[in-house]
Amino acid sequence: MKAHSENNAQAFIFRSIGEGWRRLAGGLPQPLNYMPYALLTMPEAPGEVYAGLSNGEVLYSSDYGESWGRLPFRLGAINRDLIALRM
Repeated sequence: MKAHSENNAQAFIFRSIGEGWRRLAGGLPQPLNYMPYALLTMPEAPGEVYAGLSNGEVLYSSDYGESWGRLPFRLGAINRDLIALRM
């Protein structure tokens, strides 16, 4: 089975804060089976990170990605589309 295929993404989430890139674990499957196509932070809530996986699961961290949990709902499938906005 090829990497990045359904249920075999072989993906990881990384973070960089001054010390270079570091792979995050803290409750995340290693590797992720589904691609994290959507990553979101909240400027008004420092430390909060959301990751939307291609299968619709949403993972959540409140400590800059040190530990993770799953939110109690599932979105529809998240597709890899690129949207560019010009301001």
